[in-house]
Amino acid sequence: MDSFPKCVDFGRYAGLVVDSYNLARQIGFDAPSSFIVLTEGETPKLLRGAHPYLTFDRVIDEAYDAAS
Repeated sequence: MDSFPKCVDFGRYAGLVVDSYNLARQIGFDAPSSFIVLTEGETPKLLRGAHPYLTFDRVIDEAYDAAS
């Protein structure tokens, strides 16, 4: 467990974290529980906030059907 605090203190991945955060904000992630479903050739589907399992099931099924 010593490696994690050292990594944070050193800032080894600080740039990557900031870049990832900025990208997430840019594409609409503004809730702690946000998910994106990517399907080639389709507009990404963004789920903001907490959702029940059935929502994920439906969105993933729709993505699968669109890719088929």
